[in-house]
Amino acid sequence: MMGLSVCAADIKNAYLQAPSSEKHFIICSEEWGLQNLDKRAIIDRAIYGSRVAGRDFWLHLRTCMEEIGFQSSKGDPDV
Repeated sequence: MMGLSVCAADIKNAYLQAPSSEKHFIICSEEWGLQNLDKRAIIDRAIYGSRVAGRDFWLHLRTCMEEIGFQSSKGDPDV
């Protein structure tokens, strides 16, 4: 926006973008529409609070970064 180069960024807790490695489902209530009432729906993205949401997001982000040419530091793989 200001014409400055980006030197660093912080994504924070964007877990909702990562595919989940766990199997979760819900039983739909009225908020999902009357046509879906009592149907089961599979959740295929990470959920805040699940056991492996952080790991799933880390793996997803690492894969995305490698696809655009970034490499992890040997001293700290999260950098």
